[in-house]
Amino acid sequence: MADANVALYNKTVEQYKDIQTELQGLVTQRTQYESQLNETGMCKEELEKLDEDTPVYKLIGPALVKQDPEEARANIKKRLAFIEGEMKRIEGAMAAKQAEMEVVRKQIGEMRAKIEAASGGGAGASEGRPAARKMMM
Repeated sequence: MADANVALYNKTVEQYKDIQTELQGLVTQRTQYESQLNETGMCKEELEKLDEDTPVYKLIGPALVKQDPEEARANIKKRLAFIEGEMKRIEGAMAAKQAEMEVVRKQIGEMRAKIEAASGGGAGASEGRPAARKMMM
């Protein structure tokens, strides 16, 4: 039975590590979108400063192509809305992953306590702690 508890404990620790990895991926995505949001916001500010008759060019591959200023403003506005929506989605996913991590963290603590109690409790509990640490690695 103790082996089953240890196996379940190790499986739960791996689950926790997987959730951490997924959360780190979401943090990376959010950072990328923050950068894009900043860059697109600066582009919007620059477009707002232009006169109506000032030509606007868009980089398409290696070529600069003339673009209508109103079309450029509309594209930037859509891009900002898209990025803001993606950031909200990612932040929601991050909150869900953090809540999931907390649940798994509590499960790990409960399992560790059961394993330490099963390994002898009292004086044996101090011997159980190193065993619990070994299980996590």
